[in-house]
Amino acid sequence: MQYLHHNRNVSTPDRQQHTKIEGDQVIVNALALDITHGGDERYWHIDEESRSAELKRVSWLEVTGSIDMIHLEAEATYKLEFKIRMKPGADGWNECPVYIMVKPGKGKKFIWVKVTLNQNEGEQRIPSDVQFTTPLSTVDDKVSFALLDVWNQRYKNGIRTR
Repeated sequence: MQYLHHNRNVSTPDRQQHTKIEGDQVIVNALALDITHGGDERYWHIDEESRSAELKRVSWLEVTGSIDMIHLEAEATYKLEFKIRMKPGADGWNECPVYIMVKPGKGKKFIWVKVTLNQNEGEQRIPSDVQFTTPLSTVDDKVSFALLDVWNQRYKNGIRTR
């Protein structure tokens, strides 16, 4: 099994420079992701030097991204995970499920799972058990993915990604 990790959040024109392959992992850096309200310092702090994003306060959590399938092996199975750090004082995550979603190419349906975050301080992986298999041909196709809480409407803060 191979892993597709989300490391951070933000949007830049050249996303490919923020995607790298390490062994059997494809790591997508924060600067290659789209964050709803990511450009507004009231809600998110984006640090381009450390290539990280810190959630200040939102009720609508939407972090999305995509990678070209050319970076993935054909007919291989991948698992989607997000890596985050809960900062001291993080709030709003108790009993607040988030959804991890992946769409493995054109014409495919989204695969999603609901998870509950651990509000304890420190780095953690959000395991999702969301697995997908790439098609025989990975040319001219993308894998889209998301970390979402757009239904709860509770304010949340204190997540840092890198």
